[in-house]
Amino acid sequence: FYYITAEVWDKCGGYQINDYQCPTSLSPYTVQQVTATSAVVKWTGISPALQHYEVEVKKQGNVTWDSYATDAPHDSLMLVALQPNTIYEYRIIWYCDTSQPASGMTSTDTFSTRCEVPQGLSTTHVGSNTARLNWTPDNAADGYDILLAPVGGTIQAIQVSGGNAGFYYATGLIANTTYTWRIRKQCQRNSEYSGAQSFTTLSGGGTGGGCLPVDTIWTTRITPTSARLNWTDATVADGYQIRGRGLGVPSWTYLTFATTQGRKDVSGLPYNIEIEWQMRRLCNAGADTSIWSGLDTFKTVCQPPDSVWTGPVTSSGARLNWKRVVGAVGYEIRGRRSGGTWINLLAGGGTTTSKDVFGLQAATIYNWKIRSWCDVNGIAKSVYSVTDTFMTNSGARMRGSDNHSGFGTQDGIMVYPNPSRGVFIVTGWFGEDETIGLK
Repeated sequence: FYYITAEVWDKCGGYQINDYQCPTSLSPYTVQQVTATSAVVKWTGISPALQHYEVEVKKQGNVTWDSYATDAPHDSLMLVALQPNTIYEYRIIWYCDTSQPASGMTSTDTFSTRCEVPQGLSTTHVGSNTARLNWTPDNAADGYDILLAPVGGTIQAIQVSGGNAGFYYATGLIANTTYTWRIRKQCQRNSEYSGAQSFTTLSGGGTGGGCLPVDTIWTTRITPTSARLNWTDATVADGYQIRGRGLGVPSWTYLTFATTQGRKDVSGLPYNIEIEWQMRRLCNAGADTSIWSGLDTFKTVCQPPDSVWTGPVTSSGARLNWKRVVGAVGYEIRGRRSGGTWINLLAGGGTTTSKDVFGLQAATIYNWKIRSWCDVNGIAKSVYSVTDTFMTNSGARMRGSDNHSGFGTQDGIMVYPNPSRGVFIVTGWFGEDETIGLK
């Protein structure tokens, strides 16, 4: 149909009548200015007959379309609140008379949003010829592109494979020089480059030259007098040097050694103090050293079990389980019926990892927690673990023919104290003429 206007006054003092045909196509149309969360849809074929446009968009594979609208004479529309690294389908609908059905619609086309720009950027482990460039890894990315250059110098393009990579060691740098670097994610449609990060290499002097530092350090298996110092390393060094000290102590204690295990056990530490430590690699038979790693801190205390759980559970008994603690000589369990008074039980032996408890009430909720003893006198004790909660089963009392082995029956036998020095009390449900054997 035609849309007719008579709004133009001609030189002869009359109206000039124009007939405008409603377009049958908006081609070509494109998607421009694509970011991780937005895009601009632009079209041509503009006609004065056009009054209104709608752009429909959806994630590829979805059924429902989202609609964005604009009126003439606009020839573009911005889509917002999109998801990064996602394929979208879109189409354009146009109207020459908004009181009538749509005048036309383009075919469905697709575009992809960009990845998000990498976050968490920092530069660490800076030496005279090396530096570590860090970012937050994204497993959805295919990899990363890095642009690295000395200020005013030639740009070096670096590719890092794998989205789970979170750092890159730059080597062969010039001492006492300021560098800048930027990074983008590789994906279906690469992200934009990040803002520039800068750092300055150290002056020469034998630390950090071509000897890369260790990646990460951490501490495990902490006891009141010992600990295991751990690290990750891309390649095994000729040797390592660790230095440690109590917090606030001015002097360091050094330990130099060679290993391929990525860990070092240290003992003879003073009890109940905070210790900080760091390490560096030795290269070229010790002629060169890396820069020192960052600091890690731990406290020489008795550690509680870091995992507790209950099972199996019966109507009157339960097995309390925990993960063994290195350096423990025993454990102290604190349990109660929910809302009741706490009762303490001792479980001897540092290798013990469970305790069977009996005499519980059926269909009742119980709470328990545990702490480690790191000396037989109970002076070096840990804090309590997290509290575990369980509910006993409902069930009838034992019959005379039931098994009274102590656990795994409907009810059970309670032995107190346990362990004992030879004198103990056994309680439970027994038949009137039943013979009970203990061994």
